[in-house]
Amino acid sequence: MAALVLGLTSNPGPAQVNDTRAAAYASWSLGTQGSTALPEPWPASRNYWGVEAPDGRVHVNRFPGVAFWATPTYALVDRVTSDTAPAHPFLIDLRPAAWTAAVTVALAGLVAYSLLRQVVGRGVAGIAAGTLVFGTGLWSLAADALWPHGPSALLLLVALWGWQRGAQNGATPVAAAAVGVAAFGVVLVRPHLVVVLVVLAGYIVRRERERDRWPIAATLVGGGAAGLLALSAYTAVTFGRFTPTAGYDAGAHLGGLADRSVVRTVLDLGLAIGGLPRGLLLFTPVAAVAIVAVVVALVTDRQELPGWTVASAVAGLIYLVVQVRAVGPYGGRDFFGPRTSLETLVLAAPLLTVAASQLAARSRVYLAVLAVAAVASVAINAYGAIARSISPAEVERWERIAVTVERDFGHLDLGDVDLREPADGN
Repeated sequence: MAALVLGLTSNPGPAQVNDTRAAAYASWSLGTQGSTALPEPWPASRNYWGVEAPDGRVHVNRFPGVAFWATPTYALVDRVTSDTAPAHPFLIDLRPAAWTAAVTVALAGLVAYSLLRQVVGRGVAGIAAGTLVFGTGLWSLAADALWPHGPSALLLLVALWGWQRGAQNGATPVAAAAVGVAAFGVVLVRPHLVVVLVVLAGYIVRRERERDRWPIAATLVGGGAAGLLALSAYTAVTFGRFTPTAGYDAGAHLGGLADRSVVRTVLDLGLAIGGLPRGLLLFTPVAAVAIVAVVVALVTDRQELPGWTVASAVAGLIYLVVQVRAVGPYGGRDFFGPRTSLETLVLAAPLLTVAASQLAARSRVYLAVLAVAAVASVAINAYGAIARSISPAEVERWERIAVTVERDFGHLDLGDVDLREPADGN
């Protein structure tokens, strides 16, 4: 049911930002053409982050984890339809990418429920997982189109689930495999999330001294290291440099790590969490109410909060510091609500759930406020899932482009036209 709701409110239309369009094109190319490079007649274009590699072929500059996330979906659709490759990139069907994004977030909710069941009751876990899916940007943004945040949320939750399964049952092969694969994948999707893996591994080694827990720490670090190595190899083969940057201009995107002052970092962190115009708590008020419960728990009896939930939240906060220090707090435009802080919210979800459920059990007033905030969060993100916060003028512009491209290129087979100089500047 969740996947159906998410799918119905996803965005398969032409009015998408460069990031999601690029990921869809890359997935289509690998899934239907068997190549990470886009078809040769297509031009490099800022409209889908097309980058000309040293060999002259065009690739998108997304990290491979998200760029090829929908590849299986496109491969399956191609097997059923056997459509010929279109003559223009704007003729690619974006629905498989949108469906993949929706299903990814639905799966993240399922894993979140299973994870939270280890610290709270079934009913509370279900409400919390549902709120995480529908009351946050996982609905209004991550399930809207092929952003990296749906895959990264799913993989982070799988890593936490494997860790806690291993903590309860010993480092079973299932738990270790889940952690290792998730750690590997999350680095391919969003490589700076490697700081989360390091923090969690450090906590396990320092606090969980039982020997059977240490393999989980090893798989966290090993999976992350393998992900960085694979990402560097992909970048070397595709873009000619052995760095974990894919097609990004690393200097432009990472310069803030060295240049941004401490004061600026603190201000940006505040903007990302609660400031205008895209503060996380403004679009997810239930998180603000839950933070109150965390403060109360820490002040009154710290032992009530499971240590791993605190470690996960701290890891998410450290990731957010790295994120805002590198590129600032906003993460672009033409989408609804916060974007780059979503992983922090996902990592904090277990702590927020435990603390809020404990305080709600003791205070009916707090329970009422929490319920109102949860409903408000769902309503806010439901609006965002429908409105998408792309201006009507921008939507109209892209719809005109789609009509023009369909008119000029829709009747052509790939190879019949040289698109290195796109018509009408598109």
